[in-house]
Amino acid sequence: MKRYSLLALFLVVMSMPAQAEWTKVGSGDAPELGQRTFYIDFASIEKSGMQRKVLELMDFSVAFNGARSIKTLGEFDCKNNTVRILTFTAYSENMSRGKIIYDDPKPRKIERIADDKIEFARLICSR
Repeated sequence: MKRYSLLALFLVVMSMPAQAEWTKVGSGDAPELGQRTFYIDFASIEKSGMQRKVLELMDFSVAFNGARSIKTLGEFDCKNNTVRILTFTAYSENMSRGKIIYDDPKPRKIERIADDKIEFARLICSR
């Protein structure tokens, strides 16, 4: 019986998501948000044909509606230049730490990649 308990514990631990390894990919100013910093977890990229799924993180120097960071799972269509947010979670502290302020697991609508985000999409699609 003890052997099965250890096996079950091992399987639970192995199924837990690993800590994201965020790589800074850009930054910029926004009047209402102050300095924004953008990160990608390159290890999270899942490739399926011309589709890419990736964990993204945006940090704010000034809290926005109580949030200092937003983590999303994005789905990029590299052929059609579209993107869709699959999950969206806002946190009270930077680097997706602190309390969860808002959590939305529902996929959003597919949108064209904005001109100012095209280099970001190319970086993801090159993986």
